[in-house]
Amino acid sequence: MLGPGSIEDYELVVDLQASTQMACDQSLEEQDQWLSSFLGARPRFERVDEDLYLSGDDTTIHLVPEAD
Repeated sequence: MLGPGSIEDYELVVDLQASTQMACDQSLEEQDQWLSSFLGARPRFERVDEDLYLSGDDTTIHLVPEAD
């Protein structure tokens, strides 16, 4: 998935999203649709130390830096 994004009032704003569906099985397509919907709903953005949190209605995605 790719597309422009910005932060507005502690919300992640993602506009058009592009992705490929070539050779993806059904479960991966459903996962992409879910993530696209989540990101399109302007989840709240919070940074705690090096970790990032994206929070929607009933979902929180916790992103951590890649280990060296």
